[in-house]
Amino acid sequence: MRTLDQFACAGMAALALCLLQADWAKADTVTVSVGDPCGDRIFIPAEVQINTGDTVCWTWVGSNHSSTSDADLWDSGIQSSGFQFEFTFDTAGDYPYHCTPHQCFGMTGIVHVVDAPSARAFTIPIGFTGAVLGAGTLGVLGYGWRRRKQA
Repeated sequence: MRTLDQFACAGMAALALCLLQADWAKADTVTVSVGDPCGDRIFIPAEVQINTGDTVCWTWVGSNHSSTSDADLWDSGIQSSGFQFEFTFDTAGDYPYHCTPHQCFGMTGIVHVVDAPSARAFTIPIGFTGAVLGAGTLGVLGYGWRRRKQA
């Protein structure tokens, strides 16, 4: 027969397992290629949608290009293949940008930033995980009850 201490340990382990499986909210990084090896004057993709707090990382595939905000928020300067430049977007809105030397050729892009979901900092899937979480909680409560009874 199992003792209450064993149930408490199992319950605490189950609770820890649930928390490890939780889907914690985190910021993402989206990569945009700048130019291409064939010499095309493009951003790939030219349009991205991200959440507030996310980062765009422009990676130079071609040379003699820039990532320059139309609103003077950022400017990578003109760079060569292999260079990377990042900018984190903290406010929702649309952020058009261009390549300074090639804007007249249509080398433009836009970052759409939407408010990040504000539901909860994390979610726990229902089902087996919910049952384990319930067992873990009961195990912790049982351990506290036993400790109090022994005192």
